[in-house]
Amino acid sequence: MPGKPFHLLLLSPQSNNEFLNLPNVLHYNVEFNPDRMFDDSGHWMYCTEVMRGILESLGVSSKNLFWCPPKILKG
Repeated sequence: MPGKPFHLLLLSPQSNNEFLNLPNVLHYNVEFNPDRMFDDSGHWMYCTEVMRGILESLGVSSKNLFWCPPKILKG
């Protein structure tokens, strides 16, 4: 969007070198496996701390993060 400083945050278990020449792409070589997090609360807590660190390094906090949940259709 013109005039808006958007960036793409990509979390994937790939080399950072694959994304070096892509403007506005921030890549972190991490993997969050939801099945493992479901089975292991310690791993889930580890992943939350990793994600917290990523967001804090980008200056994102609950004070400046806008999140709009999807509209849930009533059946």
